[in-house]
Formats: sequence, structure tokens, C-alpha cells
Amino acid sequence: LKSLKATVGHSSFTMNGYVQNLMAMLNLNPEQLVIDLSITCPSLDLGDFISYAKPAAGKLAVKTTPKNKITKVTENTDRMLQDGKTKLTVTAGELYYKKFKATQVKASLLMEGNKVTMNEVRMQHAGGTASVKGTLVNGARTNYLKIDSRLTSMDIPRLFRSFDNFGQDAVTAVNTKGQLSAKIGIACELTDKA
Repeated sequence: LKSLKATVGHSSFTMNGYVQNLMAMLNLNPEQLVIDLSITCPSLDLGDFISYAKPAAGKLAVKTTPKNKITKVTENTDRMLQDGKTKLTVTAGELYYKKFKATQVKASLLMEGNKVTMNEVRMQHAGGTASVKGTLVNGARTNYLKIDSRLTSMDIPRLFRSFDNFGQDAVTAVNTKGQLSAKIGIACELTDKA
């Protein structure tokens, strides 16, 4: 796959990548294939991709009707995309989600079934830098999120504004000042609206 251009919502990006031994594996074990993609974009709006956090759909029942070769290949391709692994390398000039904005974003992700593993995500935000590692598992009712993050020299009021004061009103962007450097570990469950 070379220079495939796509648009999702407000996000336009270019993809390059490959699947090794696609035809040989298609009829054997398509769920074992690995898709390796590199995605670059000037601006990425995470709101365009939030549908991943919706409740996981149940597995479709397997049809027992006779199948022709084209139907079997199509079903195996669907199975490969659903059950296979996708390695993503993402580079974005800007990343948005609601009030949050980051620049110089670089991410290495692994998508496997209903799980996204963030191997390494780095970005500039609020005048400082952030790095994140963790996992997001799409569940039937909620989505499990576990992250470990390191923040360096971030402007505290800008950070609090970006995250709507983290849903609380005791300590806000209005009554804070200074810079924050921290190691943060979070384990929580998210709704389908994050």
C-alpha cells in the first residue's frame, strides 16, 4: 500500500504499509496476519475516531450455506481485519480532542481484536512534553483504560483548561499557576463517549 490518501471526518491522512504473504495466508489462518501501517497527517481530530470506544458488537453467527470461492475470500478478509493484528506508526503535526491540542505527535500502536496497545506515544502540549504507554480494551459495557504517562514542564493552567479541569471544580485553571512535571498512572473504565 503506497500513498493511500483518506479522509475521516475532519482528519485527512496518508497511509503506507504492507501485509506479508496475504494470498498464501488468506485461506489458512487470516487472523494470524499482521498489517503494518504508517500514517502521516497534518492534523488529526480524535473525535473522528471515538466510535472505537463504543460497546463491542457480538460475533456474527457463522452461516452454514454453501459458499463459492469469492464469498469465502471475502469472509476471510473480514476475519483478517477483525481478528488480525495491525501495527500503526502515526505521525501528526497536530492532534485535537475537544479542548485538547498537541503538536509534534508520534505514536506506535498495536491494534489486536478489541485491544489497542500504546507502545509509545510522544507529543508537545501546554508548553511541555508528554509520553504515554498503555492499553485500551473495548468491552461490552465499558472500556478498560490503563496508562502510564510522564509529563515534563507543562503549564498547569493550560493543562487544566485542555481537560475541562479534569471534571472537578476545587482546583481549576483559574486558581493554578506554574509548571508541572509528573509521572502518572491511571487505570479506569470509560463509557462509549469517553
